[in-house]
Amino acid sequence: MDDDEAQIDEVISPYERGNCIGHDDIEKNVRQQIDKNSFHHGWIITGASGIGKATLGARIARAVLSPQDLDDDFSLQMDKGKPIFRQVASFAHPDLFVARREFDEKKGKLENEISVDRIRQLTQFLSHTAAGGAARVAIIDCADDMNRNSANALLKILEEPPENTLLLLLANYPGRLLATIRSRCRMIDLRPVPTDDVHQFLIDETGCTAQEAHICAQAAGGRPGYAMGLYLEGGVTAIENVSAFISAAQKGNSFEKIIGDLTGKADEMRWNIFKDHLLSTLSLRARTIAVSDENNTNGNSSDDNSNDIKQDYSVNAYVKGWEVLSTLCAKGEGLNLDRASLIEAMGFDLASIFKKDLH
Repeated sequence: MDDDEAQIDEVISPYERGNCIGHDDIEKNVRQQIDKNSFHHGWIITGASGIGKATLGARIARAVLSPQDLDDDFSLQMDKGKPIFRQVASFAHPDLFVARREFDEKKGKLENEISVDRIRQLTQFLSHTAAGGAARVAIIDCADDMNRNSANALLKILEEPPENTLLLLLANYPGRLLATIRSRCRMIDLRPVPTDDVHQFLIDETGCTAQEAHICAQAAGGRPGYAMGLYLEGGVTAIENVSAFISAAQKGNSFEKIIGDLTGKADEMRWNIFKDHLLSTLSLRARTIAVSDENNTNGNSSDDNSNDIKQDYSVNAYVKGWEVLSTLCAKGEGLNLDRASLIEAMGFDLASIFKKDLH
């Protein structure tokens, strides 16, 4: 096992994490409702992937199952040495049920959906009296993964929830949930964490350099968990290659070094980060130039040179680049195209778009 793989194995699960970054006000509000015994039976915790939904869900679960073990009167902080902390972290507490995609032994990978059978197990779990005498807590991680049948089975629970029951639905895309599920739950919407906080979090948690933390924090869009994944999965190299790739396309330079960085045997994660960040960067540059053009039209000037945007290229060039490369990536991966050839084709097409935009 190489060093990168060893690091990835050491990533702390959200359920094992002792701290929660950037959501203090939400925690304070949740704590007040728990203390007043006015916490609703159904909640949807929303936010982008890696923003802290599972971490918050685990903290709420501990607070409801054992409020006397909390460290203070205004948050959900709890000492990791407490038995309740370890039980929730290992999914071993008798009054906690976590519904997630299960591992398919035959296929050797996670199932695509949370099955209706898993939600039926949840229904049976909630029908029993709480072993600890307080409450029973169920976490759906994440609710986006439910199919129609499992969603309908969960709806029946929400329509007639057993007494002393708490259901926490984690959702990246709450709009995809059944409207009837959304209407029976209250919403906790996690907003992006300040970049400076994500930057410091990475340094504290990984011991990475300030420059590495800066690169990952900037790319993460306020998502601490996603930033952590970027760093541990070779994201620094992948992100640096995005800037190099766009620059090479604009200047007509070679893509040879980029291809070398992204085509090794262990570079699947790095390739996925590169691809996703490249497309999001093209989209961001289009939006930023469009806003800048609009401000200039309205008589407002800006000296903001963030994201190293080349003002001699139009919004249309970046939009066209996003469209062409999105299609090319999908087709290339669908046909299992050689990655070096795919990257070279992507570079050729983007270079052509930029060249045409200057004429």
